[in-house]
Amino acid sequence: MRLEVHSASDVVRQVRQEYCDVGFAFLPFDEAGVAIQPIMRMSMICLVPKEHPLSQKSVITAADLSGETIIAHGAQTTPGFLLREGLRSDVSQFQMLTTNQSMASIHLVQYGLGIAFTHPLILPFDHRDAVVAIPYEQKVPLTFALVYSRNRPVPRLLVRFEAVLRKIITAHCWDMQAQGFDFETLI
Repeated sequence: MRLEVHSASDVVRQVRQEYCDVGFAFLPFDEAGVAIQPIMRMSMICLVPKEHPLSQKSVITAADLSGETIIAHGAQTTPGFLLREGLRSDVSQFQMLTTNQSMASIHLVQYGLGIAFTHPLILPFDHRDAVVAIPYEQKVPLTFALVYSRNRPVPRLLVRFEAVLRKIITAHCWDMQAQGFDFETLI
């Protein structure tokens, strides 16, 4: 099965072609026409429906996921590629539903359709308070970056935006660390 909305490569392409001033994407990606500013590093997490028996665990293991439907980014996305690289032996044993969007992942988990591997940036979008975020036993590191064009000066509005973003990210990183997640600010 496959569910798609947008891709990070489209974001990078739009920034390179100057359709937009700034974008966000997970590293690495290979694009010479853009500049990147890594802004935070984190590890993927598991999202579990709140009423699921695994929601009480402090760490999810591969054995815990036996018989479960796993919702994960497709291998064509950076998080999906890194997940498969980091969990080589584990991923092949799971029944998988793939998507290229974390927003789709959280909605699928909210409706009880599986357990998702995703990044923790999606957590504020659980408006239904229907999921529990739990670290996975193996760390799958992700680096999130600001992407902007190399071909023109950085607009002043973007500089101000980065300053506000830096404050928000720092506060969010502290909050995620306090909850026991692997999260680090880079700006």
